[in-house]
Amino acid sequence: MLEQIENLPVTLTNAVKTKVPVIEFFDNSSVICVWNKKRNCYEFAKKWNGVFGKDLFLSFENATPKLTDKFAKNRCSVVYDILQLLAAVPDENISIDSDWEFKVINNEKENDTVMVEYETHSAKKATSTPSHLMNLLLKEHFKVIKEETGGDLTEFGIYISGCCWFTSKARKILEKRFAEICENMKVKCEFIKFC
Repeated sequence: MLEQIENLPVTLTNAVKTKVPVIEFFDNSSVICVWNKKRNCYEFAKKWNGVFGKDLFLSFENATPKLTDKFAKNRCSVVYDILQLLAAVPDENISIDSDWEFKVINNEKENDTVMVEYETHSAKKATSTPSHLMNLLLKEHFKVIKEETGGDLTEFGIYISGCCWFTSKARKILEKRFAEICENMKVKCEFIKFC
């Protein structure tokens, strides 16, 4: 376990004045921290597996997409590396992982993003933008945040871990895309930066 992740609640308690729930993305995983009013500090969301968080492998094996592990029965129906895909720009060197069973293709409707092609539960091919895939992931996070806080979610924080080796250009693209996704979801997002 990375020390940075283990120390996240303490770091957030000292750095985030708004006390909004925070999602930290790292590699193909995430953790959620929520503000505990009684203890006056951030804590890991127990329903998101605490300090260990959850893997962000999105499965389309069933009619309703759900989180799974990388070793699902039908790997052609599992999409991951969604942060990397969200930061991808067509016509630039997109690093294709040989383990990917999904395909990354050009988006003919929007020139500034790629499309992800995967197999669905009915064995048909489907395509989605990385923004749509992240929207699905965020909805899962938001369900847990609402359960843990007992209230409606109007604002949250996003922290992209320093162990995700994104260039400054890729981080700017991620911030832009997260802002667009959140605007469409009618939720404010705050980008958490410290170190």
